[in-house]
Amino acid sequence: MATSAKFVDQRGNVLPSYRHLQAAMLLDKLSISYSVVERGGKTLFLTERGEIDVDAIAPQLSEEQPAMKTIEISDASLNFDYAHFLPSSPKCSVLHGHSSRIVVELSGFVSDDMVVEFGEAKSLVKRVLGELDHKLIVARRYVEANGDYIRVSFIGKGGRYVLELPSSSVYIIEGESTVENISEHIARRIAVEVSRNVRRVVVKMFEGFGKSALSSV
Repeated sequence: MATSAKFVDQRGNVLPSYRHLQAAMLLDKLSISYSVVERGGKTLFLTERGEIDVDAIAPQLSEEQPAMKTIEISDASLNFDYAHFLPSSPKCSVLHGHSSRIVVELSGFVSDDMVVEFGEAKSLVKRVLGELDHKLIVARRYVEANGDYIRVSFIGKGGRYVLELPSSSVYIIEGESTVENISEHIARRIAVEVSRNVRRVVVKMFEGFGKSALSSV
């Protein structure tokens, strides 16, 4: 596809115009599966109902891109407690915990006069935080899974730490469990499940007092 294209659908396809994005969003709304192909200099949608040439249905679509709108969710209930360790940090290489809260921004195109309904968004965010709440958040490199229990080992301040924990008490992420990586993980989890018209998720995560990280996906 042309590298100059500016629009990306929910499947990661890069599209050449807002009209094509509109068509993709319409197909998603109608639960019609599609793939995107380039043929004869055109971007086409292939569906089980046939081939769609966006230029052929252009009168039904708009070339003008609507303004992006942003909502913010900063409810006091959007908080969670967790434990972690950071072996490379002299101060944080021992097992310790934090109480954190987040603020979420959702940006996207308006659908039915809103980006996303506040109650729906808040419920989604709380569900994602519930997955991490009161867990040991740990990088995958320190984990050895063993049935219903997980063995965690690392070299920290004072020597080697070895933990054996119920799997239900451990939350595994790919990178170190820094506030930067945890906030990005939360943003990506929200992005996977949020309404399709949302194009950008920003999470600001506070770790204690006066410390925070901002992640955008």
